Amino acid sequence: MGLYVEQAIREKIKSDRNGGKALTVAGKSPVSIQDANEFIGMIARLADAGVEIPPTLSRNAVSLLNRVGRDVKKGKASYSEITSP
Repeated sequence: MGLYVEQAIREKIKSDRNGGKALTVAGKSPVSIQDANEFIGMIARLADAGVEIPPTLSRNAVSLLNRVGRDVKKGKASYSEITSP
């Protein structure tokens, strides 16, 4: 009986600790084409200034462009006038 009570108390404590944690849906919001353009422009300016672009930043840029492409394909992209940086 003692083991059962101990386990029940542990489960109660665990559920109380996790009670305040809300579950969220891991959906990503659409990427603004303007924001993507500014990000790519920033990378281009850094490269033009002679700064070596880290591979992780390059991968992030490609990932961002892929997300923009998917959003456009799905019709979720937020279109606004794109100004060159």
